[in-house]
Amino acid sequence: MLNRIRKKDVETGKGSANRAAMKALFDDSASAGPGILAFRDDQPIGWCSYGPRTSFPGLAKSRTFLPHGDLNAWVVTCLFIAKGHRGQGVATDLLRATAEQAFANGATALDGCPQEPKDGKMADVFAWMGTASAFRSAGFTEVARHASTRPVMRKTCR
Repeated sequence: MLNRIRKKDVETGKGSANRAAMKALFDDSASAGPGILAFRDDQPIGWCSYGPRTSFPGLAKSRTFLPHGDLNAWVVTCLFIAKGHRGQGVATDLLRATAEQAFANGATALDGCPQEPKDGKMADVFAWMGTASAFRSAGFTEVARHASTRPVMRKTCR
């Protein structure tokens, strides 16, 4: 629920309240859904949270993930790949599928603000919004950079 509600409310709702709120988003038939899951052998191995920027009021205070241009850009706010499945292209495939889904639901662009570490290495815990290399592999291009290690990446609908 991070960025979908105020940070204070994320902390207050930790556990069952946040799970119930996320389930309600999945159950809302009017919604494109709050994200996409990746599976291997019937086991979930990846998650990508996305939606219209307006669905993420927590981004309003972000200094690194500012809106870019006037397109109806949706955003990727979380990209998680289970340990043991990382480095195998799952993130790239998930980003491609997320873009397809976003475009099918009216987005004209999909933005992300992944990590791009200066020395090429980082702890997995810091990659929760994805890595710039996965976004590039999925066809995203850099459109802005408001912090040295956080490019704003975009894929536009063709």
